[in-house]
Amino acid sequence: MLKAHQLFFIFIPAIFIAVFALFIQIVQFQPLFEKTPQNNIQNGNNSFQIPIFPEDPIVGNIKAPITLVAFEDLGCEGCKVQNQILNALQEKYPNKIKIIWKPLTVTRFPYSTEIAHQYAYCANQQEKFVEFKEIAFANNNNLSPQVVQSMAKQIELDTKKLATCLGDEKTKTYIENIKQIAHTLNIQAVPRIFINNRQIDAPDTITQWEVLLELQ
Repeated sequence: MLKAHQLFFIFIPAIFIAVFALFIQIVQFQPLFEKTPQNNIQNGNNSFQIPIFPEDPIVGNIKAPITLVAFEDLGCEGCKVQNQILNALQEKYPNKIKIIWKPLTVTRFPYSTEIAHQYAYCANQQEKFVEFKEIAFANNNNLSPQVVQSMAKQIELDTKKLATCLGDEKTKTYIENIKQIAHTLNIQAVPRIFINNRQIDAPDTITQWEVLLELQ
């Protein structure tokens, strides 16, 4: 029979692990920005038009009539799930939907996704954004600098062009501009998707997306 002091040493590590796990959840899901009393996007009466930059990755047929603007984080599990749904939807309707993808760094632990988003920007410069996005989401829980570098090699990014791009101040400026847009839109979590400049509640299934986009 275990004595009291033995039970103490058994349960202390378990309690520590539970508290640490709770701390991680708090860090991961804290709001991005302080909420403002009045949002610039309200009830469809939009005073702020989401800017589309030439550097924004576009997933799908550029001439597709339906445009989604997606603010996502490569380390976000919900973004990973939504990415899989949208991939399937685009496969079913290849010429109907295009996605303008905007990187918004939310993940801070165990690694910030800031570097991964810079690599994604540079991958887009080499027309390999989709390949990078897919492999990044596959490793979304471990986007360490070493893993991100390995992914760049795996999709065979040109190393010289990549180094130049990563060192270019425009790369960091682009990421910061997306953050400022998200702040203006009062985005508190990702994924966050807009259609015709209006924020939507992203459906959880292909069928729900078909209904929303009137594809059936």
